[in-house]
Amino acid sequence: MQAIVDSVFADYAPRAYWHWSNDALSVLSALPVRSYCVQYRESDLDFVGRLLAEDGLSWRVDQDDVDAPDGHTLVLFAVSTQDTTYCVVY
Repeated sequence: MQAIVDSVFADYAPRAYWHWSNDALSVLSALPVRSYCVQYRESDLDFVGRLLAEDGLSWRVDQDDVDAPDGHTLVLFAVSTQDTTYCVVY
């Protein structure tokens, strides 16, 4: 699923900047490879959100990231108890 999401986000590069947390990568490594996956009549956001939810993952936007081109990073994560003091979790 990581390759699918990365492929969707790649269409928005170089302005888009995203990062997989270590806990999300651990969850993904334990999951089987999808044999079939299709995006049909849904936006990229809805498609990625659906895939993440199916695998128990979520995302948030970290602001003021000096490494990101526009200062914002989309962080994909699994553990919802991470410090989210300054961000909105979706």
